Amino acid sequence: MTNIARVSAHISRLSAKQGVDPFAVVGLLAIHALCDVDFVKLRFWKHVSENLAG
Repeated sequence: MTNIARVSAHISRLSAKQGVDPFAVVGLLAIHALCDVDFVKLRFWKHVSENLAG
């Protein structure tokens, strides 16, 4: 299992437990990466979002 799949599963599980949308969580993490001008992390969160979308 890749890191992207593992992180996607973890975010999905925790989001369901807390009753929040997993895409909102990934979106906030992506915004944080963008504010830090960390394009590697931004690309990672993009891939996680694509993985969540199926």
